[in-house]
Amino acid sequence: MLANIKLCQGHQAVQDTFLSIVRFLFSGICHQLPERCLYYEGRALPLCARCTGTFLGILSALFTLWVTGQGRRSLFPPMRLRVLFTLPVALWGLDGINSLIQWAFGAPLLYEPHNSLRLVAGMGFGVVIGITLYPIYHLALWRKVTHKPVLEHERDVIAPFLAGAVWVIVLLVWKSAPFALWLLVVGLAVFIVFAVTNGTLIALLWHKEGFADNWPAIIPYLLAGLLATLAEMSALGIWRRLVMG
Repeated sequence: MLANIKLCQGHQAVQDTFLSIVRFLFSGICHQLPERCLYYEGRALPLCARCTGTFLGILSALFTLWVTGQGRRSLFPPMRLRVLFTLPVALWGLDGINSLIQWAFGAPLLYEPHNSLRLVAGMGFGVVIGITLYPIYHLALWRKVTHKPVLEHERDVIAPFLAGAVWVIVLLVWKSAPFALWLLVVGLAVFIVFAVTNGTLIALLWHKEGFADNWPAIIPYLLAGLLATLAEMSALGIWRRLVMG
């Protein structure tokens, strides 16, 4: 019995330490206001609801585009679809401004802010960002790409936004979900998005665009991107501590 108690206490201590590290690293990219975070098992995730939706939306869109056969397309979606994508971006901006005004003046501009709306707005914005990054990654990293636009047809748009909607439903409905599970999922989403983006930027800065013929060739850049991510987040976290205390 005592051994089991000590094991549980040790597991909890490891989880608390990991959470503290993640909270510090993410403090430079999100305000982390407790009332604007999603809670599981009585504990707040290390990102606000809007940022949670944004990063999950980005990663979800990238994965969905790949598994639905978009391949290594290297062109942006057609203009008619890009115009449609301004709607979730505008919703994200409007919801953010509305929340900011409510926080600053005590009264919202248009409607009472709610974490569910923040999550939806963030998810829609994240999906659009993921769709935008998808061809950039391929054009920057791969030697052989398909010179076709991502989401060439209107019907192709359904999959990434449907996947985002599923994430929203699961996050909001599965209230009894283990906190550690969502901490891991959200943490992986943030680190993967930043690592791939930073790795791509490093390749471009070194004038290595279009260098990869296989995944092993990309791994060093992803690792460099991860190290850059940790350095950036640490610097931002320290800066926030110095400025805000």
